[in-house]
Amino acid sequence: MKVLIFNVSGKGGIAHYNYFLCQALYNQGVSILCVTSREKERYFVHDAFPSRPILFPHYHYRSPWLKGIFYFFSLCLFFIQVLKEKPDLVHWHELKIYSLEYMFLKYLKRRNIQLVLSAHDVLHPEKQVITPFLVQLYHTFDAIIAHTQDSRNILEQVFHVAPEKIHVIPHGEYSGIAQHLEKHEARKGLGIDPNARVILFFGYIRPYKGLDILLKAFPEVQKRIHNAVLLIAGESKEPFQKYEHLIRELGIAESVQCFIGYVPLEKVPLFFSSADIVVLPYRHIYQSGVVHLAFGFQKPVVVTRVGGLPETVEHGKTGFVVPPEDPQALANAIGEAFSNPLRLEAMGENAYQKSQEGLSWSRIAERTIAVYRSLYKGTNK
Repeated sequence: MKVLIFNVSGKGGIAHYNYFLCQALYNQGVSILCVTSREKERYFVHDAFPSRPILFPHYHYRSPWLKGIFYFFSLCLFFIQVLKEKPDLVHWHELKIYSLEYMFLKYLKRRNIQLVLSAHDVLHPEKQVITPFLVQLYHTFDAIIAHTQDSRNILEQVFHVAPEKIHVIPHGEYSGIAQHLEKHEARKGLGIDPNARVILFFGYIRPYKGLDILLKAFPEVQKRIHNAVLLIAGESKEPFQKYEHLIRELGIAESVQCFIGYVPLEKVPLFFSSADIVVLPYRHIYQSGVVHLAFGFQKPVVVTRVGGLPETVEHGKTGFVVPPEDPQALANAIGEAFSNPLRLEAMGENAYQKSQEGLSWSRIAERTIAVYRSLYKGTNK
């Protein structure tokens, strides 16, 4: 069985996910070729599996028209690879322009190529719009991999995808990225007080990520926790000035450190090794790679009860789960976390153990291969 994997992103969460999945699939004997972006993170330049970095990094462009044009060219380049490689199965990882993708995938279906989708985000996390083409796309795939039961329910109940087409396979662990640094060394590298209690908000900054809710909770956190520091690290996909204004308005500027910009993988250990706890105050989400990064660094988390997060985080064991849109509940959970340092450390260890035992990439690959085999109708190749 020959599998082509379409991964148009060269950086960010889906690119990281694909790297580890492809490596695990290849290690288990699957004949794969990952067709990916020309711009790959330096951390992943030397792949341990066959890859072809030929697609255009369309995310460089602000104009939706330019993004669309370069994405169209990427689809054409992938189409050429399909004609050349003649795969039995194509594994898709991102849906961006539904009409273009629908026409392209319908052509692949006519060539008797089996189609698998990893539905990392069932709906666009910001637009949350259901279009006829998106509905048709979900029904075009022969199998859909969802990371959580919550995502499965949406696919069934909102998009009416047949239950037998949907396979729940959790997000894999990220200890492969977690190059641990001594806490004091990491904090020295970021200019943070070695005795501070550090709360980390990490990743792309978007309205649905709820950074404003965490900022509103922070004055209450400061009342409870001596020497609390809020560390914000990530690329802002919206004007960051509104958060700067809120920080000044709340009078917390001296205790908030911001590193705004994309954090390359080689810099990730600085932030997670500096942190005592990682907070994800999301308004909505399907699943988050940041949780798995935190677990890989043995850090407990505080998350909101949205999407698949409660399925991943065990309240009181690997972190805390609180209601969304509730700064007071968020402050209470952070305060409780720091009230018992030994428990906080044990929760980090529990998080790491959970990721190693149940979320290893070898297990993820085994379950993904089972999906492939369930679709493959030809003879063994």
